[in-house]
Amino acid sequence: MRANGVAIVAILGLTALAGCASKPVADKPSDTAVRCMAYLGLEKQAGRGDTPLLERASASWKTIALVTMSGKQVDVYYANAVAVYGAQPASQVSAEAERCLKRAPRNLPSKPQKKI
Repeated sequence: MRANGVAIVAILGLTALAGCASKPVADKPSDTAVRCMAYLGLEKQAGRGDTPLLERASASWKTIALVTMSGKQVDVYYANAVAVYGAQPASQVSAEAERCLKRAPRNLPSKPQKKI
């Protein structure tokens, strides 16, 4: 009986995790930044949109991510985000990339400012 109870708890836990995975939560600016970098990168890679505009927006988002993360952390997070979001339909990627373009930070310093 105990084994069945453990299996049920495990299944419920996995179901809850699957539900969370389908609804990405960006509770920190760095999460939003890397997610937007990924969508913009996928859009550029697919040849959709204005490449220089996508690159500028992605660079702005990267500046935000670098406030709380190292360059290596951003690179790893970005690679993982591209792998995950790249599996989405092109229409969804384009819609998210458009949202990220509209919300891209403006007038940022050329070098990221790390918090002390």
